[in-house]
Amino acid sequence: MDELRGEMAGLRTELRDEMRAMGDRLVKAIRDSQTEVLRALRTVMQSNSERLAANEIEAASLKKRMAIIEERVIKIEMKLNMPPAA
Repeated sequence: MDELRGEMAGLRTELRDEMRAMGDRLVKAIRDSQTEVLRALRTVMQSNSERLAANEIEAASLKKRMAIIEERVIKIEMKLNMPPAA
């Protein structure tokens, strides 16, 4: 009977150790997955940041061109003595 109890205790210890090892592997797998997701997000964010910067440059260029056009229209209106349209 004592021998059986000893074997049972040994099996419990093995089972606990195996469960602990499985838990450790699971935690590592989750952390690895999180790292992969964060790396992918960083790549997407860098791409979006570059795209946003390009759009801002383009918008600034368009605003400058619009100001030049408005200035030319004002000069033409002044030459023709036309009041500005509302």
